Amino acid sequence: MTVGQRLAQARRDSGLSVADICSRTQIRPNVVDGIEHDDFSECGGDFAARAEIRAIAEAIGLPAEPFVDEFEATELVSDPMAAPHAADRRMAAAWGADPVPVDEITEPIPTVVTTESGADVKSAPGGEPTGMISTTATRRPRVRSNVIMLLGVALLALAVLGGYLLAFGAGGSSPRHASAPAGGSSVNTSGHHRHSASPTAGNSRRAHALRPVRISAFGPGGVRHGDHPQLAHLALGGHSNRPWHSSWYASAHFGNLQAGTGLVLDMGRKVSVKVVRVALGNAPGANLELRVGNALTLSRLHVVARATGAGRSIRLHLKPRRGRYVLLWFTKLPPDHAGTFRVSVYKIMVLGHR
Repeated sequence: MTVGQRLAQARRDSGLSVADICSRTQIRPNVVDGIEHDDFSECGGDFAARAEIRAIAEAIGLPAEPFVDEFEATELVSDPMAAPHAADRRMAAAWGADPVPVDEITEPIPTVVTTESGADVKSAPGGEPTGMISTTATRRPRVRSNVIMLLGVALLALAVLGGYLLAFGAGGSSPRHASAPAGGSSVNTSGHHRHSASPTAGNSRRAHALRPVRISAFGPGGVRHGDHPQLAHLALGGHSNRPWHSSWYASAHFGNLQAGTGLVLDMGRKVSVKVVRVALGNAPGANLELRVGNALTLSRLHVVARATGAGRSIRLHLKPRRGRYVLLWFTKLPPDHAGTFRVSVYKIMVLGHR
């Protein structure tokens, strides 16, 4: 017997209907029916199929590993890196070895502003999600860019030195300067604009991308009740065709089954959070809260920003807030192509200071 036939037989032997399995797992009826007929096209990929086979087996009351192992032995796995044991390697590859200064992020970012008081924001319409970067994908272009920048600086220094020698010669005399204007810059008599050298606070404390040590699915009862915990690491990968997604629900408000769902990032220690960037699926309609705190309970993770009607790419600004845990908490789901409701997340980036 195949995997699907064995699951179907076990379900019938247990006296359960397809509706019972859907109620226990939040998997859509057409997906359950497809799996029982060995049609995994509705699962959304091999990794999702493994997670759903595991959930169905556990809902019936059977050990899941024999079914998953048989599926892996008989199905062509399209992406071997999608195996659960490779999650840590994917997280390290997605974030790279070093924090990324905000100044080096050159992709266009939609203007989305949020305040700590909880004012709503909306994501920018149109276009593919922007502003989310994968350090592995941009490391090589950044090296080339830095080399070109260094060459440009060297040529500029030579030009300035040549101009200085040409202007002042051996006498060492210098032209007089006009008084500096109130803007903090001065103008010399040759007409060139020269900025004052005093640094600003923004330059001395640039926000950097902060790497989490762990990401977990999070539900109303904490990390043990999150949707599709096996897929949580995909929210750091930056691949639009392989996101983490919530379970499917009958309505935008979770079919009145629960108050929300989300993902929590463990930063390893208290950090100062300034900006959070999120890349979602294309469908707009998600309402979400950004919460920061030091305990893995919903009541002790405080709301610091909100977004309504979100889709594609959003950027949440907040007054610097310290905490170890950063929670992306969805309170309303967007529609999907199947007529149900779920949210997809394929990139989260936290910017701030250690």
